[in-house]
Amino acid sequence: MLGHNIQAMLEDGVTLQEAVRCASLSMLNELQDIITVMLTVPWPQALNVDRLEFAEPHVELRDGELHIWFGETDVPQGPVVRVPIPPENGVASVDS
Repeated sequence: MLGHNIQAMLEDGVTLQEAVRCASLSMLNELQDIITVMLTVPWPQALNVDRLEFAEPHVELRDGELHIWFGETDVPQGPVVRVPIPPENGVASVDS
């Protein structure tokens, strides 16, 4: 299904990098929802707050890599995962 979403974005003129970024953010949101339901509390929890609150997911494109994390941009909660993304001319489409 994710491949279809990326393919649809590509067909709508979205760049490959932006389509992958959007799909990755969607997956993080879904993962957060699933784990939160299982734990019955927000996951991951934001740091430095007085109440239970989500650490928001983030996905950015920087220097040819996806940077993926939860929490604030300047204070990520946990490691920042870096994934290389091929250049626009590197991969023309996503097969489902």
